[in-house]
Formats: sequence, structure tokens, C-alpha cells
Amino acid sequence: GLYNLGCAYALKKEKDAAFEALEKAVAAGFRDAGQMEKDEDLAVLREDDRYKQLVEKLKAMPKGRQALHLTGERKTTRLVFLGEGFRAAQQVAIAYGAPAWSAEYAKNIESGKLDGKRWRFGADFWTTFDSNADLTLNGKAIPAGMYYLALERTKEGGYVLAFLDAAEIRKMKIDPFAVGRTAGKGVEVPMLSEKSTGGVAETLEIAFEPDASDNSVGALTVRFGPYRLTAPYALKIDV
Repeated sequence: GLYNLGCAYALKKEKDAAFEALEKAVAAGFRDAGQMEKDEDLAVLREDDRYKQLVEKLKAMPKGRQALHLTGERKTTRLVFLGEGFRAAQQVAIAYGAPAWSAEYAKNIESGKLDGKRWRFGADFWTTFDSNADLTLNGKAIPAGMYYLALERTKEGGYVLAFLDAAEIRKMKIDPFAVGRTAGKGVEVPMLSEKSTGGVAETLEIAFEPDASDNSVGALTVRFGPYRLTAPYALKIDV
């Protein structure tokens, strides 16, 4: 996340802020000098002595494995359908880390510099989608299973929620900060975007909003800051 923040500042040509974020990324465990050298988002920094020093610093660091011990809180939103006598249950659950909103995010989003790129959706570990019921979300079929979620702002300014096969992503052995490597993968669900009328969401909020007369249909909503994304859902329930 800190590395991506550094890229965002570099795209805005805010060099001091970019280097501050990149230094923090290295302190937090970022070690990919090759990524820095080929990342076009950092082009504006390359003639600065601080960039050269940072790359040299990375290359001089040990190349072996590094372990980080991280703790954090997770939020969940879940729908559960119980069969007769509770002998069977179908459910869908989303678990996510909830980053705090910052006005800096709005500047980066509205600048257009992040258009066409996938973003980390949530904080810490992947935001997970786990279901044993087939789902249709805004007309896109999501078979029962385990998925990692990513968010993408299209070049046209819209938003897409990507459902990535968790088994495939695990084989790639990547952390959510490298979500850009999943470009083109998964099922992409267009989200309706609007400015929230319910005030500013101080942290990321993801929720199912079921229809009052039939909980198997409703809307999936995402709120963060002044933004609100929605998509209609329909679950196939057979218990």
C-alpha cells in the first residue's frame, strides 16, 4: 500500500511525498528493486539522486526470505439461509480489513492517474468472498467458491469489482499489494457509482442489503469516504 501511494504521488509529480512513501514502504518490508526500476509510474523520480540511492539501498539488502508478523482487525458481512431443521445451510460471506478514509484518496482518484488500474480492495490480507451458493451479481455469474476481491477504476471513470479465483492467486504467491499482477484475471462485475447521500464513511464499509420480501435478492454495497458503489445480487438457494 505504501509503495502504491508513492507511485500515486510520483504521478502527481509530488516528489517529496513520493519519496517519503517509498522510504516507508522499504521500512515496512518492500524489497523489489526490479519493480521500481521498470515501473513507469516512477519515471519522474529517476533523475533525482534520492531515487538512485533508494534503488541502491534495495539492491544491497539481503535477498533471502523475510518474515513479517502483522495483526489487524477484520470485518465481515454475511447472509445465511438455514434449511428445515437446520440440517443444511447456504451462505455467502465477505471478510475484509477496513482502512480509514483520507481526503488524499479522493485527490488521487479524481486526478484520473489511477484509471485503468486494479487497486487493493481493503487493508491487510486479501478481501475474501466465500460462498456455497451460486450468485449473480449485476448480471455476472459467480459460482459457489472462494474468491479474492480487487477493485478497478476503468479508463472511462467507472468501477469494476474483480472476483479472482483464490486457488489461482495462491499459486501465484502474491500479496494484495501486488494486485496489479492480476490484471485481466477473474470475473469483472461493473458497479454503479454515485456520491453517497449518507455522509462520509470514515472507514471502508461492505454490506449486503437484502430485499425485505426476499433475502435471496438485494444489493451489495461498498461505501468509502463520499463514494458509494452498488450492484444487484441474486442467490440461488436450494435448502
